[in-house]
Amino acid sequence: MPWKRLCRTDQGSTLVIAVMVMAIAAGLSLTIVSLAVSQNRSSGVDRQRTIAVDAAEGGIDATYAAIQSSALSLPCSWPPSGTGDMKAFPDPTRVVATVQYYAVAGGTALSCVGGVLPAGSRPTSALITSTATTPTLAGNATRGVRTMQASVNLVPITGAGFSKAIFGEQSITASNQSQVSGSLGANANLYTNGDLICSNNQSYQGSVIAPSGSISLDGCSIGGDAWSRDGVTGSNATIAGKVISSAGTISLSGNTSVGGTLLAAGAISWPGCSTANKCFANQAAGAPPAAYEQFPVLRGDAATLQAWTDAGYTVYNDNTHCPTPAVFGDWIETHYAPMTGKTLVRTTCSVQFQNTRTISFAGDFALFASGSAGISTSNQVTFDSTGGNRNIYLVVPYDAATRPCVSPGISTDNNFGSTGAITLLVYSPCNVTYSNNSGSNQGQLYSGSTIQVNNNFSLTYAQSPVFGVDPTSVPALSYTVDILYKREIRNP
Repeated sequence: MPWKRLCRTDQGSTLVIAVMVMAIAAGLSLTIVSLAVSQNRSSGVDRQRTIAVDAAEGGIDATYAAIQSSALSLPCSWPPSGTGDMKAFPDPTRVVATVQYYAVAGGTALSCVGGVLPAGSRPTSALITSTATTPTLAGNATRGVRTMQASVNLVPITGAGFSKAIFGEQSITASNQSQVSGSLGANANLYTNGDLICSNNQSYQGSVIAPSGSISLDGCSIGGDAWSRDGVTGSNATIAGKVISSAGTISLSGNTSVGGTLLAAGAISWPGCSTANKCFANQAAGAPPAAYEQFPVLRGDAATLQAWTDAGYTVYNDNTHCPTPAVFGDWIETHYAPMTGKTLVRTTCSVQFQNTRTISFAGDFALFASGSAGISTSNQVTFDSTGGNRNIYLVVPYDAATRPCVSPGISTDNNFGSTGAITLLVYSPCNVTYSNNSGSNQGQLYSGSTIQVNNNFSLTYAQSPVFGVDPTSVPALSYTVDILYKREIRNP
């Protein structure tokens, strides 16, 4: 019997082999499954990372569009709040882009206020950083984080620089039956970076804007908005549009009417506030500031004169008629006014037009006078044309004085006027004064210091082309984006 036990057959070995084969197969299956899961996970992570890169680049492109469509309210982030969500199931991705603006490339970044660049900033470049994050479906741990960065130059799209009916850098004071009419509806705007004072039967077919000062309206009719920083006061006034004080208060008498809403950082005092949704006081965070504009720079240097030459003007340098200002005025009437082409006279003399006379211009005429007494008129002088419409420019060049300055300025007295055939631009870095029945005038007044108009002043807003204006002084209307580079960077 013991021998028989030792000599058993191989019965049952098949089962053992089958179990071993199954174990090997199970191990191989587990390996394959583990490899498939690992590869799938790796593929998912790669997919999420790819989506994150694409989303981050999309944030850069969206920021380009936001900058180019925002006019002057340049955004400091995209989206303005929260995150931009990219619907890419099963990998929803969140994007946030930030923008740093620079006045000088490589300089200190400009500060943002309320998510936008403050009005008056003039950036030349920007650095955009866009970060995209792909979270798990549960929204907890992140699988893919990628950051793209772009450097761009900002190219301003500028206006003409002479877009206001009256521009007084330091202040505008008007009284005694002045009237400013629009050329196309209520577009005859008055602008100052100081205070604006309007009194005694005034009428303006446009807005009055003082982004750095206050507005006082007494017996004035405003065809647009009254918009200031430091406050708006008024009595017996009519305001067709809105009244806004971005940092001050509004105080209007009961005989003042307002067509639009009233919005102020501080208190509002006006009986009309009893109407629902009419007055919004104490809105420091929501009262927008008016856009700041720089006084446009029109010099009398060679580069500026070349721009006028390129525009078809013949330039004459004439300093030989300076004994008295009136002598030069007479010389312009007899010698330059009859010229049929476009004429520019540059002189270091002071110039005065005087005595009852009508000066008829046969062509467009520009006077650049930098004499100490500037340009003046007295005793019923009228500008007219011998045929056709004419652009006339009375200019004291920007570089004739250091602002703020009283002289050399431009002044008119005793019934100065021009006919409807004349569009007149009056420009000086110093004071501009119109007084004593300045009759029908068509054009614009620009002063780098103060403007005073009184006693039956009348102006119809009309623009003339101006050449050689320093582009850095011209207001930007919007910006285009010039891309220098776009690349992926390490995550912050």
